Amino acid sequence: MSRVVIGGSTGFIGRHLQQKYRAEGREVVTISRRDADLTWSDQAGIDAAVDGAGLVVGLAGKSVSCRYTPANRALIFSSRLDTTAALSGAIGRASAPLRCGSTRPRRPSTGTPKTAR
Repeated sequence: MSRVVIGGSTGFIGRHLQQKYRAEGREVVTISRRDADLTWSDQAGIDAAVDGAGLVVGLAGKSVSCRYTPANRALIFSSRLDTTAALSGAIGRASAPLRCGSTRPRRPSTGTPKTAR
């Protein structure tokens, strides 16, 4: 089974995905600020985890459950920007790149996005 890399693995959805993919027997590598296999400060580790992975999921970012002060808005934005840059940079440097996919709903009969006409 292919490796799954989950950035933002300690949040509600990240924890659920960890359980799901481990139950399927897949290798799961987690990235978070704490309580994970890798931290966001370990770019070399992130690069190694992403190289050859079958799926990379980016869910990281400061919780939006806070007061929307200018400081919190800046943190919400930068936390998503920085973690996405770490994952996309790792994907770009990978010697065994990911196959592209989409999370958009598809028509079973044609495989085209439901929003396409």
